[in-house]
Amino acid sequence: MKKFKLITAVIAILMFSNFILAVNPNPETADEISNTMVENLDKDVALTTVQKETIKKKAKDYAVSLLQARTMSDKIQSYAYMSNINNNYQSTLDSVLTFDQKAQKEKKFKERLETIVTKINSIK
Repeated sequence: MKKFKLITAVIAILMFSNFILAVNPNPETADEISNTMVENLDKDVALTTVQKETIKKKAKDYAVSLLQARTMSDKIQSYAYMSNINNNYQSTLDSVLTFDQKAQKEKKFKERLETIVTKINSIK
């Protein structure tokens, strides 16, 4: 049961991995956040120019919503809101990326998950 909770927590953290793995971990503006998100995704899956433009627009909307969520006083409502905007952003990515790019993205996600689980297990 402990491992299930641990893995669930790790998955929740990785849902927001675009921010965790950012070069600048505390970007202050929606533009900085969205630029970092697109740059990191481009490193992982080699986006085309059209894909970058489309994802950049959606990433900026996502970043604006994320910044709004950070200012909410009700943390439970804030987490629910962030989960919703994350799901919307992920479905946008799924509609823009090719099958191969989705596979690459999923592979990178699993690698990051394994790295985090290994680090957590080594701390025990």
